[in-house]
Amino acid sequence: RDVSSMCAGDGVLFYGCWYDNEILALDARNGTIIWRRTTPAVTRDALYYNGKLYTSALKRDITTYNGTTGEIVWTWQGGFRTYFSNTGCAGDGFFFDKAVDVPAGFVGCWDDATGELRWKIPGYYYIGYFSTFYDDGKVYAILQDSRGLSETEVEAGKVKALSACIDAMTGQILWTVPFQIGHSTGAGAGDFRGDVAIAYGCLFVEYYNVLYCVSDIQPPKDWPNYRGNVMQNAVDKSQLGAAPSDVRYPKWSFKTGAYVSATPAVANGKVFVGSQDGKIYCLDAYNGTKIWNCTTKWRVLASCAY
Repeated sequence: RDVSSMCAGDGVLFYGCWYDNEILALDARNGTIIWRRTTPAVTRDALYYNGKLYTSALKRDITTYNGTTGEIVWTWQGGFRTYFSNTGCAGDGFFFDKAVDVPAGFVGCWDDATGELRWKIPGYYYIGYFSTFYDDGKVYAILQDSRGLSETEVEAGKVKALSACIDAMTGQILWTVPFQIGHSTGAGAGDFRGDVAIAYGCLFVEYYNVLYCVSDIQPPKDWPNYRGNVMQNAVDKSQLGAAPSDVRYPKWSFKTGAYVSATPAVANGKVFVGSQDGKIYCLDAYNGTKIWNCTTKWRVLASCAY
């Protein structure tokens, strides 16, 4: 059978079966099947969060399963044209994902305990084989993928590709950049790009052979008088909600010899990333300086792990 390794949590390994439409939960210690469940659609990927297995990829609904028993906890059913291409992300009691839909797709937030849709904002996608990402109260997502609906539904002359940083609690867009972060759709290996990495207050993302480090952390500001300013509101907005460094002027960037199809790994002050130029690079996470690289026998498509 064609089995896809999906995720793991609390000593359980979760697998999806492409042709049998099954989810398998295995004991990580000995491989014993703890539970198995037939699903209405193919289960390609999933995530494990707060004792539940989340599945939404390649179907119209979001379904969560009890990680221990396999029983369904809750299901959110989309419309006839709703399509979730990838399973999203989760944190702080919420699940986040994006979907293709008619007349427009969307990025949404669901309550982890109840499955209630808390907020959603419009997104314009063709098929949208990319994911959402969560860190520190923020959701990072592509809102326009510059293909399909993005070109026909968005006004002519406007930016055709758009990614956003979204307040996870309210759905408010904090800032945007005019390019895609994460995977793009396409048939060739070079047209697929790695997911983002988030570490040290920075967003690490590849864009056409270049690895960018984008940061929305601002330099320290003075607090010159009582309650911060003459308005006496005790809030210095110059330090809040600022846009990230422009892609033309990022915190740093590093160019490889070919596409970066793998997700960077960030640990111990270093960024590890493979490239289709056949090399694995180790970079300083704070300034992008190359520490070392090694040459492999083939282009590097898989992500590094530290």
